[in-house]
Amino acid sequence: MKKRLLDYLVCPECHGAFRCDNVQEEGGEVKEGLLICAGCGGSYPIRDFIPRFLKGELSKPVERTRKAWGFQWNIFDELHDSYREQFLDWIYPLQPEFFKNKVVVDAGCGMGRFTMLAARFGARDVIGFDLSGAVEAAHRLGADLPNLHIIQADIYSLPLKTGIDFIYSIGVIHHLPDP
Repeated sequence: MKKRLLDYLVCPECHGAFRCDNVQEEGGEVKEGLLICAGCGGSYPIRDFIPRFLKGELSKPVERTRKAWGFQWNIFDELHDSYREQFLDWIYPLQPEFFKNKVVVDAGCGMGRFTMLAARFGARDVIGFDLSGAVEAAHRLGADLPNLHIIQADIYSLPLKTGIDFIYSIGVIHHLPDP
């Protein structure tokens, strides 16, 4: 986790600010640690560079979907040149210049193929999140991008402050139990 990600995070329970404890750093990033809420005292782990905002049991259908997509995106994690045109087609009429200096959220980023494009298009910061273990692939594939942040979170309980400039979700809504 890049430390400046804290500028965008709040506790999903009470919207309090986080502090980072028990930090182990690697390459200038937080590899392991604990996010502790100043408001309610809730805590969330950072494992393998990724803040994890999952708490409690998921319903069986949601857990099945989470596991399936996590498995799929960690196996089929190749980045293809066609993703750029696909992304631009799906967000048309927006063009790459639109992202310049914006704070962007990719809701349900999977392996991060579009998250990385938004970062490469010049966004100030891009936060990709997914419920599944696909966040592992997203972090691995985008680790070289200084403006890319990956978190594991539930779309129904986001740990994000207000002030995001643009949010998109591609190929996610129809997988939700309550869209």
